[in-house]
Amino acid sequence: MGITRKEHIHYEKEIGKLRRMVENFFCRIKSYRRVARRYEQLPQTFLGFVTLAVIVDWIKFEFVHAA
Repeated sequence: MGITRKEHIHYEKEIGKLRRMVENFFCRIKSYRRVARRYEQLPQTFLGFVTLAVIVDWIKFEFVHAA
């Protein structure tokens, strides 16, 4: 038998969906070792690798979810 709340917690489902998309995006980006471990010491170089990882992820996402 599950425990239920006496008062329902109200939340916006659309905001929850967007938050999940953002969290999943960061999880996919962290699969790139250079980004997750932050091997680059200069902020410009790190941002470059993050940008590259985002582009690769976007291309993979578009091919998988193409209509």
